[in-house]
Amino acid sequence: MPYFRLGYRLVALLSVVLLSFLTSVALWLLFRDNQKAHCKWVGWFARFWARRACAAIGLRYTVEGDLEIPPGSMIVANHVGAVDIFLMAANFKLFFVSKAEVNGWPVVGQMAQLGKTIFVDRSRRHQVTGMINSIRERMREGFNVAWFPEGSVTKGDSVYPFKPSAFEAAVQEKRPVVPVLIRYKADEPYVASWTGTLGEHMIRVLKCKGLTATVRVFPPLPPAQTRQELSRFSHDLLYQAFHGTSPETDPQAMSVSASSER
Repeated sequence: MPYFRLGYRLVALLSVVLLSFLTSVALWLLFRDNQKAHCKWVGWFARFWARRACAAIGLRYTVEGDLEIPPGSMIVANHVGAVDIFLMAANFKLFFVSKAEVNGWPVVGQMAQLGKTIFVDRSRRHQVTGMINSIRERMREGFNVAWFPEGSVTKGDSVYPFKPSAFEAAVQEKRPVVPVLIRYKADEPYVASWTGTLGEHMIRVLKCKGLTATVRVFPPLPPAQTRQELSRFSHDLLYQAFHGTSPETDPQAMSVSASSER
């Protein structure tokens, strides 16, 4: 039964990916000389196809909180695996910030490019500056930008320290930050966590019988004076919602280290 489930879900997901790719190419051809119009339509269709991707992989989710957020917001969430991207795109019109190596992945990289993803190599300071400027431009035009400030995927067992760098765009533009907490539940622990290759990760997800998720949307945080403040406020809010206690009072908490505050 798991392999039958894997088979028909894989076909369904590949169909969604193919149609989404063709839609993205069509939008690029139609609006390549009008970036604002291109971004507008990409945001709409990304949400349309993300909802169908969630259905294709058998993911059921509930939303807690208000999805009506101010245009031009920065959305930050904890990061567990590839399914996070489907969940976020299914519920918000947004554009992602992603690590630079994704741009070189077959198919995924091309789709990310067509989806107007903002790429960044955090090891190169000038690229971080370019990322901040790109995020500012998108938010200034009224588009929401989402990223995962933990910097990498996790087991989904906690909310790990945040990297503050991209929060600088929200500080400079005085835009609200919307924290989002993603939690998964399945018979197999951590099935939604990205371990191994992307293919191995997705096979586990597609074989899973009852994967469910909760997307908890918090009210927007007001503008702050520094990126470190925004990073700390949003991290502590999600950490407390996850564990029921604040990082300062939890002896097992992983506080934001000085090395992550770049």
